[in-house]
Amino acid sequence: MAPWVVSVLEKFGLLTRAIGSFILAGVLCVPGTAGAQVGKVYRIGALHEAWAPNYPAVEGLRTGLKAIGLEEGRDLVIDNRFTEGNYQVMPVVAADLVGSGVDLIFTTHEPSTKAAMAATRKIPIVFSIVSDPAASGIVKDIAHPSGNVTGVTSLGAELMPKRIEILKAVVPNLRRIWFIYAADDPIALRALSAVQEAAPLLKLKAVVRPARSAEEVARVLAEVRPGDGLMHPLSVALDIPNQIWLFPNHVYQRLTPRGHLHHLAPGR
Repeated sequence: MAPWVVSVLEKFGLLTRAIGSFILAGVLCVPGTAGAQVGKVYRIGALHEAWAPNYPAVEGLRTGLKAIGLEEGRDLVIDNRFTEGNYQVMPVVAADLVGSGVDLIFTTHEPSTKAAMAATRKIPIVFSIVSDPAASGIVKDIAHPSGNVTGVTSLGAELMPKRIEILKAVVPNLRRIWFIYAADDPIALRALSAVQEAAPLLKLKAVVRPARSAEEVARVLAEVRPGDGLMHPLSVALDIPNQIWLFPNHVYQRLTPRGHLHHLAPGR
């Protein structure tokens, strides 16, 4: 196995354990309880904008919980809610989770986290893949988040220049990169400026395109040519079936209408 693959898997394992620990801490701090109740099966609500229930962040949550001894079905159940890229319905779904009586809410990205925060000030909320929780108003201070919210930051927007640099190092002849972003995602909007600033420094032309639907993504992808680089869309709302496929190292490839992988970088 390539060293970078091992590194990614090791970091992913650490992240899932960290999230699992946050979840455990949240469950143990449910208002009105003094530690975990023996025999109680806790209900965790998962809220995200993915297009399918087997979203890697939720699967990683399951892995992290299992790693710290919590078995799904025995100790907890996960009520997995996903909105298929629709940010507008997020507040309604969050309110429904709160009304269903979950003991804790697990969110990914800024929109679902803010929707959960608006829906409850009592139920513990654990977020992941939020680029800058302090700047976005999710927490007042990274070291001391306070309230009913805590989680793991991804630094997605901040690391975008480094990702471009790595892509250029892997494909030295690269001349043009594409950044397709979810038009309603605040993190993507912050990453947009980072892409536009970093690309010229590496003698790259940056092509940026917003998208709100599968049809818009398809139209943009039709413009991408062999030899172009395609940057990692930060929002899972753009991880649309039969459009964009996510690799563990955040390198993307396009699916042709017949389902064959179309390599976008030369020699890859």
